[in-house]
This record gives sequence, structure tokens and C-alpha cells, in this order.
Amino acid sequence: MISNLGKKNTIEEIYLNKKLRNKVLNIFLNLNEALKGLMPDITEDRKKCTICSWQKFCDKEAKDNGYLTDIDGIGSKTALLLNSHGISNIQELASNRKTELGDKLSKFNDQKYEKASKFIKQAKSYISGKPIKISENYSLFNLTKLNNEGFFVFDIESHPDEKHNFLYGFLEINNLFDNLKEDSYEPILNISKIDTDTSEKIMGKLFSKPNWPILHYGDTEKIAITLLAKKLDYDFDEIEILKSRFIDLHELIRKIWILPIKNYSLKTVANWIGYEWSQKQVSGSKALYWWIQYQITKNDIFLKKIIKYNKEDCIATLKIAQWLINTNMNKIRGNLIR
Repeated sequence: MISNLGKKNTIEEIYLNKKLRNKVLNIFLNLNEALKGLMPDITEDRKKCTICSWQKFCDKEAKDNGYLTDIDGIGSKTALLLNSHGISNIQELASNRKTELGDKLSKFNDQKYEKASKFIKQAKSYISGKPIKISENYSLFNLTKLNNEGFFVFDIESHPDEKHNFLYGFLEINNLFDNLKEDSYEPILNISKIDTDTSEKIMGKLFSKPNWPILHYGDTEKIAITLLAKKLDYDFDEIEILKSRFIDLHELIRKIWILPIKNYSLKTVANWIGYEWSQKQVSGSKALYWWIQYQITKNDIFLKKIIKYNKEDCIATLKIAQWLINTNMNKIRGNLIR
């Protein structure tokens, strides 16, 4: 790897296993073909294009062309399967019937009709730009409680290859719709993977309000805290009570709504409801890059960037919770008026 960090050229050797070597060779072969003068096709599978400066352009092109892989749950293999049955774009997918499409999705076995229904509704939502509610009766009881009691919003930044969570960020919220206070956010850095003091500080934060729910997006946070509790020798009952406090917004969104978006990541959902991060083109990958640069340079500017990003992740999670409650209440009011 060759870089010019700090206007100084540096070379670093990185070990690539067999699988990664094959991927790298394929990428360079494709790049070599592209450099012969032909414009390369926009890749249909753009799930790893999060830090590319061409991302918005490619997204627009893909949407204009109705790429099937823009539908949540459809990867390159499923797209090829649909192509073999004469479905080549999102418009054709949206026009299918559940039973007919399900018969074509035999690889999903018992879930084939459920998958078909989801794909069709996702395609219709994507084309129309309108969300579709798929569960009228799904309980929002745990979430509505946040109107009347305090809760934590919790988000982690991690280095997956190292199995190291290097930042635990917390927002303390007394009421779901109160204005956010300046001192409501607390970042806890976990510099070392084996740091008992930091682990106890994180658990101390959660147990400073033992009855507060813990709002998060995705399963990473719940898994991390469960492992932390086991490491600190919490007993089974304590861990189960702790786990019961977690409310996963990602799970709630997916059970209640189909949104006109290509995936249900925190960034995509929060952007769709109107929330924007102040730092441009940020992502978990960018935060990890900043963390690696901090480890190399010990420059606090990278830490400040990570902490700012994590705080805004927490705020985005809060905004999604507010959207869910507001949308649900508006639906109830509409039903009462009718």
C-alpha cells in the first residue's frame, strides 16, 4: 500500500490471504480492461461503495436503470436468478404477483412467498418514493414508553478485523422529544482491547440508570455489552435483565415499514427522514480509517472526528425513534378522524 499521509510517501506491506489475493487480482484485471479506453459498467453490487466519491452518481444511474440489486435483500446471485426468469429490472419486479414470483424463488424454500411479497412491496415503494406499512398491529409499546421516562441512546465504533470496539458513545435523554442538552453525550474510549477499568466504566454508565431502556440501531451494541458483562463475571440473571433493556430500532423499522430506500442502514434511513451528518461522506469505514490514523500519528484531530461522528450517529438513532413515534401517532389520529 502506497500513501502520502502528511505529504510524505510511505509504503506498507499488507498480508492478503488466498481469498483476498484472488479478489485483488480480479479487481486489477478489471481495472486494466477499463484503462484500455472503454467506460466500465456501473457495478450492480455497490454495497461496499460507501466511501467512493462517485457513489451518488452511480446511485442515480442505477436507479434510473432499475437495477435489481438496489432492492433490499437482492444480491448479485438473486438478481441472476430473477434475470433467468425474465425479470431484469425493478419495474418488472414490481409488476409480479406474490405467488408467481414465489414459485421462481425456490432457493428460499419455505420463505419463498414471504420473500416474494417483500421484494414486490420494496420495489413498489422504491419506484413510488412512498413508504408502505406492513404491520398495523406490531407493538410500539417499548418505544412509546420513552415519551415518559429517561433512556440511553448507545452507539459503538469498532475495528471488526481486530475484534476491538474502540469507542462507546452514550446520549442521556430524559424525554424522547426534549431538546438535546450539550452535556447529554458521553464518549468512552477503549484504547486497549483488554482494559478492565474501561469495561467497568462502560457498565457503570449503563447501571447509573438501572431502569432506563437502551436504544440502539442494529445488533452490534447488544452483543458487545453482553460479551462485556460475561467478561466481568456478571451472573446469568443480571445479563438477562440487562439484555431486556435493549430496544433495536433497526429491527422495529424492518418489522413495521418498507421504505423507498436501497438498504436499511442507519445512514440511509436517517438521511431519508431528513437527518444529515455535518462531516461529509462519513461512515463506519471512515471512522475506522480515522482510528487507524490516530494509532499511527497520535494526533487528537482524528479522535475528535471519530467522537463527532459517533455523537451524530446517536442523534440519528434518536431522530429515527422520533419519526417512528410521530408516524404512528399521526396514523392513529387519522384513524380516529375517519
